Amino acid sequence: MSSPLLSAIGPCLPSMRLSEFGAALLRGRNQQVPQSERDAFRAAFSNPEGVAALEGLVNTSILSGFRQAADSTSGWARPISLPTYLTSELAVVDQPARLEAVPRGDTAPVVNFSLSTSGAWRLARFGAQFVLDEQDAIDGQNIGVMQTALEEIGRAARAVIPDLVYSLLLTNAALGDGVALFDATRANLGSGAGSAFDEDGLDSGIQAMCSQIPTDEEGDPVHQNYAPRFLIVPPSLYGAGRRLVHNMATGDGQDLVVRSESRLTTTGVVNPRTDEVVAANGTSWLLACSSDQAAGVVVGFLNGRGEPRIRRFELTGGAWGFGFDVSFSVGVTAADPRALYLSLGV
Repeated sequence: MSSPLLSAIGPCLPSMRLSEFGAALLRGRNQQVPQSERDAFRAAFSNPEGVAALEGLVNTSILSGFRQAADSTSGWARPISLPTYLTSELAVVDQPARLEAVPRGDTAPVVNFSLSTSGAWRLARFGAQFVLDEQDAIDGQNIGVMQTALEEIGRAARAVIPDLVYSLLLTNAALGDGVALFDATRANLGSGAGSAFDEDGLDSGIQAMCSQIPTDEEGDPVHQNYAPRFLIVPPSLYGAGRRLVHNMATGDGQDLVVRSESRLTTTGVVNPRTDEVVAANGTSWLLACSSDQAAGVVVGFLNGRGEPRIRRFELTGGAWGFGFDVSFSVGVTAADPRALYLSLGV
């Protein structure tokens, strides 16, 4: 917790009302507690130390919700830092790189870089604000209830990441080379016979990803040995997925990690940037490489800040209490289609 006063109150905090919290802060500063709850509230939070304790309470609760929220993209969507909200592009090598023998006195071969085929992308700011009104603070529920609500705000901020990622994947738009992210010509799309979610279908997907062998500028093979690390399935396939992975588990640290993702159902997911609903067919499943091996999807954060920013602002115009806003700047783009495999399951 960010405030010494907040830490001193300790386990009693969730059962307190906000006005009682203010009174505890006053006693912690060896100040007299006014009899009026309104006066006690105002006295407690007119002091910078009291305001810091309240901000610490709000920040801790929101960030706790953010950090504990489920995010099925963790581990395979690579986070990067972006400095501005301007349009960005990823730099990639034109062909898979290969180090070649350099004869004595000669020079090393040139590796050419270009912009990613995923095209231009940019950050967007997502936000919300709320007010802790003085009257509600005096008459309201205990702080434990307020903390639960603040944690929900944190979870909503975390949900922006998978909402953006799965909107991108399910839209399956053409990349800069004119070919869809998932396409048979990329060998990363399974459909029809052999795409069902069973042993044969899973084996086919794994083989398709592991068998991708690109070529260098001279047309020679470059073996990168991409291998899936994560298996993401709709809830209806989660049990079957765990059983399939259990049957092939070796315990060598390379076993597939199975994750359930409700965004892969026919209910769909709302694209936070456009408010448009993008739906799956309910039977699709996804294989993804670890982001350490290859970045199928890249998630950009403003200045590398991978958590929401929380600010307090002053209430004016006859309002009493404290206002807070939460902002989170995120953008996503496809980077390496070979690091992903989508089966339609039909």
